[in-house]
Amino acid sequence: MNNRGIIKNFFAQKRNRAIVIVVAACLLALIAGVIMDVILHANGSMGDGEFRHRMLFILNSLGAMCLVFGAELIFRVRFPLFLEVAATLFAFAATGLATVYGFYDLIYEWDSVLHTASGTLFAIAGLSVASLIFRDKLEGAQKTVAFVLFALFFSLAVGYFWELFEYTLDSILPNSDLQPYDTSLLKDPDGNFVTTVIDGKVYYYTDSMRGSGLLDTMRDMIVHLIGSLAVLIPAFIVFLKKPKSTEAFAVTVYPWWNKLGKETKTE
Repeated sequence: MNNRGIIKNFFAQKRNRAIVIVVAACLLALIAGVIMDVILHANGSMGDGEFRHRMLFILNSLGAMCLVFGAELIFRVRFPLFLEVAATLFAFAATGLATVYGFYDLIYEWDSVLHTASGTLFAIAGLSVASLIFRDKLEGAQKTVAFVLFALFFSLAVGYFWELFEYTLDSILPNSDLQPYDTSLLKDPDGNFVTTVIDGKVYYYTDSMRGSGLLDTMRDMIVHLIGSLAVLIPAFIVFLKKPKSTEAFAVTVYPWWNKLGKETKTE
C-alpha cells in the first residue's frame, strides 16, 4: 500500500470520543491563548519578544500534541486510550499552559509538576512498548519483572536525554536558561552581581557550592523517578497478582493498514 493509502486508512480509524474531546478542548484553549496574547500585545501589555516567544510555543504545543498520533501513523500501531489522553494533556500542559498561559510564573513549582508527570507518562508508555517487545515471550513473574524493569529504564532514559537536551541548548544558545543558574548568584545591595576578574575572565560568586543549575537538574531527575515509581510499584504488585492485567497496556498493531478488520493486540 502506498503512503497515501496508509494515511487515508489511518484517519479512517474510529477513535474513542474521550480523545476527540480532549484534543478539541486543547485546541480551543490554544486558540483562546492566541486571542489573549494578541490583545495583550496590541494594548502594549506584552512586548514584541515575549509575543513572538508565545506564538512559537503555540506551534510547539500543536506539534507536541501530534507526536503520539504521528508515532501511531509511522509505526502503524494504536496505543491504549489512556496513553493517548495522557500524552495529549501532558503536551498541552508542558507547552501551552507552561508558556502560552504563563504557568511557570503563576505556579512556582510548575516545572517540578511537569517533570513528575513526565515520569508517570513515560512509565506508562514504557509498559506499552514492553507489551510489544515481550509479546508471546516469558510468562508469570518473569514477564512481570521484565515489563516493569523495561518501563522503568525506558522512562529514566527519556528523562536523561531531556536533561542532555536542556544542557545542549543552554550551551549553544546565548539566551537559553533551561537549567537556570542565575538564581544562585550573589548580588550586592544595589542589585549588581558580585564578581571577580581573574586573568581577564569574569567569575560570579554563588551562595551554593553546587549552584542552582546542578540543583535544578538533579531535582528534575529525582521527581521524574518518583513519578515513574508511582506508577510502576503498584503496577508490579497488580501484575504479580493478576498477570492478565498487563493487557490494559496492550498496543493494537496494524501490520499494513490495508485490512482494518484484522487488527492484532499485543498481550
